[in-house]
Parts: sequence; C-alpha cells; structure tokens
Amino acid sequence: MSDDGRTTGFPNPTSDHSESSLDLHRYAMRHPEATFFWTADGDAMQGAGIFHGDILVVDRLVEARLGDVVVAWVGQDYLVRRLGTSDSHVALLPEHPDFVTIVFAEAEECEVWGVVTYVLHDPNQRGRR
Repeated sequence: MSDDGRTTGFPNPTSDHSESSLDLHRYAMRHPEATFFWTADGDAMQGAGIFHGDILVVDRLVEARLGDVVVAWVGQDYLVRRLGTSDSHVALLPEHPDFVTIVFAEAEECEVWGVVTYVLHDPNQRGRR
C-alpha cells in the first residue's frame, strides 16, 4: 500500500523499485515443462473473472484442490470450470447461471487436465467478442 492509502498503482519508473523487464515465463510458470497457454472459449467462467478470449496459464503438475479453477477433459471436450462438490460428489462448477454443473460420477469420461494458475486479459475488453 502506498503512503497516501491507494492500493493500486504503478511504481515511479525513476525509483529504485522498478524492474527493467518482466519475464512472464519466469513469473508465471512454476513448472515450465508442464505449463501451457490456453485461450478461454465461452462465458461459463465470467463470475471468476475469466472471459472469452482470455489467456490462461495452465500447469499440469499442480495438484488440483477443491476450489481451484481447472481445465478438465469431459467426453470429447476440454472445459474450464471450478473444481468443487455437488451432493458430496466431485464436480465441475461453472461461474455463470446459463451453464450446468458436471458431476464426475455421472459424466462418461471426466478428468482434471491441469490447474489454471494465472489469467491474462484485456481490462478494456478490446480483444473480446
């Protein structure tokens, strides 16, 4: 937090606190050999701040825990959803009311493919449909 109480800002580029460059690979990848960039498709995760066209950083070596946003293989599709529970079964939860919960026990084929560790998006929505 800055001295004047603001919590969001940008460091003065002439101060000693700024970095000359930021390596996103080093910053966002704990396991580079198992990390992939994924483009979000659709609106199912809007409530989590993930929008159509956002770039997701997905790590296949991070162990998925309840509450994590994950990429899952369901039938013939990859889906981005929050890992949770429904009626005490593991489930994939959307964060948009127009989408349904997918319960692992009821799905033909369902497995967590990776954990979303970062989301990159245009805050001005220029890249979105």
